[in-house]
Order: sequence, then structure tokens, then C-alpha cells
Amino acid sequence: MRSVLKDLLISVIYWTFAISFSVTIRFLGMEWLLPSVADKPLGFYYLVSLPGGILGGLLFGLIEIFDNKIRLKTARSFGYVVVSKTAIYIILFFIVSFFASWIGSGSLSIAIQWLYAKITINNFIFFTFASLLFHFFKQMNKKFGPGILFKYLTGKYFTPIEEDRIFMFLDLKSSTTIAEKLSHVRYSQLLQECFAELTQPLLTYKGQIYQYVGDEAVITWEKDQGLENMNCFKFYFEYINRLKQKKDYFISTYGVFPEFKAGLSMGLVTVAEVGELKTEIAYHGDVLNTAARIQGYCNKFDKQLLISDNLAQALAENDAFIVQFVEEVELRGKEGQTKIYSFEESGVKGE
Repeated sequence: MRSVLKDLLISVIYWTFAISFSVTIRFLGMEWLLPSVADKPLGFYYLVSLPGGILGGLLFGLIEIFDNKIRLKTARSFGYVVVSKTAIYIILFFIVSFFASWIGSGSLSIAIQWLYAKITINNFIFFTFASLLFHFFKQMNKKFGPGILFKYLTGKYFTPIEEDRIFMFLDLKSSTTIAEKLSHVRYSQLLQECFAELTQPLLTYKGQIYQYVGDEAVITWEKDQGLENMNCFKFYFEYINRLKQKKDYFISTYGVFPEFKAGLSMGLVTVAEVGELKTEIAYHGDVLNTAARIQGYCNKFDKQLLISDNLAQALAENDAFIVQFVEEVELRGKEGQTKIYSFEESGVKGE
């Protein structure tokens, strides 16, 4: 629900700003952009445009939410999504504007003439540009990961900083066997479909994809967000349940059912923007090595989900989950013994 409200708010703010911008350039008499309407005070036009921005933003926001639910099931290219969504917006813009003109004038012929008017053409150009810009940045934000594009724009990690974070290494079980059974192309298609199912759980439980490494996904949370309401754990079980719901599909399509194991750890990392030709936000710290090595013990102990000692100690009591000590192990690259714990659902519904 929170993500839905956030999407609606972003849509309302953007389209209110876009309409206000169009009012401003008209008021300034920039007729090469839009016809001038500077016959009343600027504040009057802002006041008149405000309801349109809010209502338009709400309408487009609801369409965006509905459309995203459909597209979560079917992957589309970046360009296809930007162009198709812009086309939908333009069609709606003309339908609403046409009927508004018809109702306002009380004449169908006037409404038809309005379609060919200079102001309509200029509005079409402005609206198309505003819509393309909106969807371009929406898709860029999606491709980078929620919130990452903003961090690039503000240069938050241009100078390295330290953060407390939780990392999960999510790995496909028996990946070598599955890869040998399927062709390279079919195996890649399977991974595409598996990783596409990460989208909704990530949005719901505030996770971010750090990297995809072969058949493995590395996911991270800020410490407080990951621990809040057990987000980093609920994410895993939500993802596993989504795959189980498609079990018949995976078996009929690929002849296998993909299962994923995971290791989690928490700790201090240095975050920095690295690279020039291919820039990424990189995390450096022992916590990544620990999470990766812990995940490697899932097969040995026949566990789905293993976590580090410091993460186990940071958890609040919750009847919905069972945390059990497994063993002290030696993790490659670390001195001494490391305690690892299993994390499982208890079958009792938590709050």
C-alpha cells in the first residue's frame, strides 16, 4: 500500500508541475512553445491548473499502478515500455480533452474543430514531451533500482561513505545439473523468469538488487529497513512462495522446478560510486564475503536460509519464525569460528 501511495504522489507532483510549467511559458508569451494566455494574473492560471494537475496525476498514477501489475507478468524492452505508455497517455489526453470541449461548448462540431486548432497541436507536442520524459525517468529508476537513480543524480556516493547494511546471497540450487539438462538459451530463459519474480517482493519489502552474478542475485537493505517488520526474511519466503505458485508452469515449460537457497549477514560497508564508462554503486566490506560463505553451507546442513550470528542477535522475537543455532564453522577468508543460524517459518501467522 505504501508503494502504491508513493507512486500516486509522484504522479500528482510531476503532472501538477508539468501543467504549471506550461502555464508559465504561456504567460511569458513564449508562443514558439505554446500560445500566450497572459490576459490575467499568473496566479489565476496556477489556481485554475492545480485541480487539473492533481486529477490528471491521480488518473495517470492509477493507470500506471494497474499497468505495472500486468507488465510484472510479461517482460518488455525499455523502449517499448516508454513508447507504449506514452501512447496510452496521449490517447487518454485526447479523449478527456475532446469530451471536455464537447461538454463545455455544448457543440460536437466545435469539439471536432478543436482537434485541429493550433492550441491543440501545441498541447499535443508539450504533452508528448512531458509524457516521454516521465516514462523515461520512471524506467531508468526501475532499471537502476528504486532510489538508485536519485543517488546518482545527487552524487551521494561520489565520495565513499560507510553504511550499516544487510546482504542476502540468493542462489539457485543444483544449478549445474539444471544447466546441463537445459540448453544455454533455455537455461537463460529460466533465470530470466526466476529473477523477474523478484520484482514484487523487492518492492513490498524494500530490498534493492546489488548484482546478478550468473545464477545468483545479491540483494541488500539498509539495516533499519531490513530489520523493520522482518523485511529481509519475509522477502525470501514471499519469493519462494511466488515460485511455488508457478511450480506446474516451470515443470511443464522447463522440466524442472527452480529452488533457491540464501545466506544473510549484516555489517558495516563502504559504499562508493566506481567506474567512468560503466558506473555502478559498489559495496566493499567483509559482510559480503560472510553472507556468500554462509550461503555455501545451505547444502551441507540441508537448510533453505542461513544467517550470521550478529543478524540473529539483532532480531526481535516473532512467533512467525524459528531461529535455531546450527553450528560454528570456518568461513574461507575469515579467522576463527563463525556461528551460523537457520531461519524458518513456524507456521504461526505473525503480526
